[in-house]
Amino acid sequence: MISVAELLILVGIPTLVGLAIASGRGGAAMRSLLRGLTFRKVVGIAVGGLLFVLLYEAREGHGLVDFPPFLLMIGGFFIFLAWAWLRQFSFLMRLGDDAFPGRYDKIIWAMLLIALPPVGTLVFWSYRQAHWPATKPERVEAIHELA
Repeated sequence: MISVAELLILVGIPTLVGLAIASGRGGAAMRSLLRGLTFRKVVGIAVGGLLFVLLYEAREGHGLVDFPPFLLMIGGFFIFLAWAWLRQFSFLMRLGDDAFPGRYDKIIWAMLLIALPPVGTLVFWSYRQAHWPATKPERVEAIHELA
């Protein structure tokens, strides 16, 4: 019997090649398809595929893991929370003190993120989206070099 991983490989690669050829541009279409892939995206796709295969195989009863798939989902959720917290905390630390309206706002946000990680992450994410939508903080060193 064919496993899910083998099925994904057998169907996925010919599908990508077929899409590239069908678009009429051949290799250029494949290059444009792969151009946007970064290391993070490739790792995310690989981890997502691995989790899919592990959950599917565990559901069928002949998986690689002997514990319930629910534990995999809980572990994945905690990994996601840790990743989101690191992302928000590093964004906060890259911001200058002058980016906030109050004198102690940055330290208050840092304490909230440290003391209440899930709640602080969500609240700072919403504050970040309201004040700095899809922007990166400017480099403070470059500003000081101009002065």
